[in-house]
Amino acid sequence: MHAEYPRPDTRRFVMRRMGLAAVLLAGTVSLAHPVFAEDEPGPEASADAASEAAAQPDLLARARSLYEASRGEECNGLPFDEPPAPDVHTIEFRPGYAGEDDPLEQATLIRFFCRAGAYNEIHVYYLSTQLDGLRELSFAEPELDIRHEDDDSEKPVEEMRIIGFTTRALLVNSDYVAEDFTITSDAKWRGLGDASSTGLWLFRDGNFTLVRYEVDATYDGEINPQVVLDYFTAP
Repeated sequence: MHAEYPRPDTRRFVMRRMGLAAVLLAGTVSLAHPVFAEDEPGPEASADAASEAAAQPDLLARARSLYEASRGEECNGLPFDEPPAPDVHTIEFRPGYAGEDDPLEQATLIRFFCRAGAYNEIHVYYLSTQLDGLRELSFAEPELDIRHEDDDSEKPVEEMRIIGFTTRALLVNSDYVAEDFTITSDAKWRGLGDASSTGLWLFRDGNFTLVRYEVDATYDGEINPQVVLDYFTAP
């Protein structure tokens, strides 16, 4: 079966994920995880959580309807006769506009399997928050100009620079890491895995923000990615 992720042009590879506005969310760069309440939620928050749990089947049904309407043609579920059930995660957080005594809010993250190739799986994500409701997520990624020695993709990279930002809704080989509040993606450009792009998006104030991106742009048999963007690692 052919790969779902195309081999890029050797002169310029354009990579995508969520726009510059998402990268500069709230106008500041944070090196830490989102601010969550340290104390246990009070009775009001517990009641809200119970209400959210009761509404989850309806939320999942609405998310599935959105998914089938917008992605039904391109997401055929192959190679499975019946695609895996969606993954659902609940994230409790205190929005930036809320006070310290306000109850925690809940966000629900839903991941649908789209399709798979020989070495890449593709998923679509939906997020529901009190402020924005239910929506399909898009993910920021840098647009890169990549140049190799002698225009040969098996030779070292001479230059790799960010020339803009764009968005992508379909993530490759992705997962949500609950303990870190992050979504990761590791897109292999071929089965050997020696050329790839890897992204990390942090949940912050009701959105997922691009905080780290690595690219291994050489088909040299070695796994040696370069960091092209890092707002996640402390200096």
